Amino acid sequence: MDREVLTVQQAAELMQVSTDTVYRLVSSGELPAKKVGRIWRLHRSAIKSYLTNATPPQPNPREVSVRL
Repeated sequence: MDREVLTVQQAAELMQVSTDTVYRLVSSGELPAKKVGRIWRLHRSAIKSYLTNATPPQPNPREVSVRL
């Protein structure tokens, strides 16, 4: 049975990112979460919504090399 409320570790596994990335998204407000005691909790629906609506990162023009 899928859990509706996830820990940061579980959210990171679902999103296939590091826990640091999840904490950064929560800290920036991009991913809503609630702190219960000392542990952050995230709703599975909020994670799915973020993944659906997130814009992909844009490449840094200084790092893009062009072959001619």
